[in-house]
Amino acid sequence: MFGFLLDEIPLILDEHIKDVRLVRERYQSALLPAAPAAGVETLGRAFHSIRPHPALVSAEDETAFLQVLSKGVTIVLLDQANLNSPLALSLVSTIVCDMGLKNAVEKLSEPWMLYEIFTKIVDVVTQKQQQEAVKQETAVKKTVPVVTTAAAGMVINPSTVTAQAGTVYRRVVRLCGSALARGGKMLAFVGGFASGEASALEKTRVPLIGTSVFSLMSTLLQLGERKPLVPAALRVCTVPLGYGRLGKVCNRVVAYYLELFLGNAGAVANIIRIARETLFPNAGPMGPGRVYPDPDEQAAIRAHCHKALLGCMSETAKFMVLGDEPKESIDEILDLFADKLVNKHLVYALLEHIIARLVPELTEVTPQELLDIKLGSSTQSR
Repeated sequence: MFGFLLDEIPLILDEHIKDVRLVRERYQSALLPAAPAAGVETLGRAFHSIRPHPALVSAEDETAFLQVLSKGVTIVLLDQANLNSPLALSLVSTIVCDMGLKNAVEKLSEPWMLYEIFTKIVDVVTQKQQQEAVKQETAVKKTVPVVTTAAAGMVINPSTVTAQAGTVYRRVVRLCGSALARGGKMLAFVGGFASGEASALEKTRVPLIGTSVFSLMSTLLQLGERKPLVPAALRVCTVPLGYGRLGKVCNRVVAYYLELFLGNAGAVANIIRIARETLFPNAGPMGPGRVYPDPDEQAAIRAHCHKALLGCMSETAKFMVLGDEPKESIDEILDLFADKLVNKHLVYALLEHIIARLVPELTEVTPQELLDIKLGSSTQSR
């Protein structure tokens, strides 16, 4: 999961964003004419001409592609008893294709759906930041005594001032002791990852600094064009974290938190709940599907996403990563996902990679060959 989440998925996103910007730059030019004779009539078709996908040649090809993919997944998931029943195999495969993969691909390709997902991610992150800020503010209020004074003619009592100063001193000492204790625990926590030899998995794992997640952030925000000194300075400062003992500690700490997060049933359930509410807001026993928003509602969803992305950063962060025109920079990022057909290329690329990692058998044999192998092994076992 370390390489999958931090290197493989970001790499697919990084290459997709680069291709989208390349097509937008060359669209309707001599390098990529938008002429019907050339078979390129829209931005999505233009993108397909440089990054073709077999599922997006025509509607029939897309249906056939999803059917083959669903059949392969179904064959892997079903047990031997159900595989011997053509009816069960066909029924489950059809459900996975029509109600699962096809429905998810169509909805996740919609620009307004992606904007809603971005907004929900920002809301979750900012909500946690607000909760932490409230906790810190409450702790400060409890630590610092509030002294009320009269506006005029106040007489200061030396004993009262001494008592208040003693109270502040004791609380400051207590805070310093608590900070030192937490710092010691943190050093002990990090030091625990520095001991021991690297395992075989760690030796084959891509170093944290070398993963594609940082390249994705740089590509998405166009730091190389807007603020070229920022990525250069970060690369220089993070060189020690990629090698030696520091690199080993960074990899182990990140892997530990990933395993801790993915093993947290509550966090995973929360992610599934948010995804379900986003894709199927009227979910329930035979509940109606979501009504697609009209153009005005889609524009409102994009505007809300724009506001959320712009509001989650401080003014300093906006200047550092978005340049002098942060609103235009956010618009440019959202425009990357404004075409449904272009989004479908990304969704299919991610879907193929995820299924290939979860069901590696499908990368070696066809679904029918896999079915023959499983049924043949079942017959031999009998």
